Amino acid sequence: MQLTRRNILISGGALICAGSMSGLSLLGQQHAKSIGISVPETGEREIVTFWENGAYIPEGMNAINHLFRDFKTNEVGSINLNLLDVLYAVMASYDGRKNLEIVRGHMSDPKDAPYKAGSPNAFHHAGTGVDVRVQGVTLEHLATDFIRWVDGGVGMYPKQKFVHLDTGPTRRWVS
Repeated sequence: MQLTRRNILISGGALICAGSMSGLSLLGQQHAKSIGISVPETGEREIVTFWENGAYIPEGMNAINHLFRDFKTNEVGSINLNLLDVLYAVMASYDGRKNLEIVRGHMSDPKDAPYKAGSPNAFHHAGTGVDVRVQGVTLEHLATDFIRWVDGGVGMYPKQKFVHLDTGPTRRWVS
């Protein structure tokens, strides 16, 4: 085969599709799903099993929702299951050896100024957005890994050292 730009693009597309398909099978497996989560703001660190035998485990989901709570108000929201599955898939791709650091999970909606629809904060409030980092993984690498798994919003915040991920409409930004 000749090395042309077209052939390279076609081959690259095939590899991406193959990688995506293997990732999809990861989400459909019947083994237990656990995720290591740390919350630097509160000092909490926990490995939570949230899915087993084909179903989400209520105790595990409660623990995750607690870890994702609004640290300022202590309000606990409910994380979107699609978002959790994306976080699990990305973390599993690191062989489960790393903890997901929650910079900001759920955000309470301020009574005097509700979050504007479509803003990253609105996704936090709805349980469909989170700000994270992973020690030993660059922000660029983490953002790219998220983009492989979700067509939602992915934003990098280099000065604050985190990546925003949400399951809303497809958007990309650096702030």
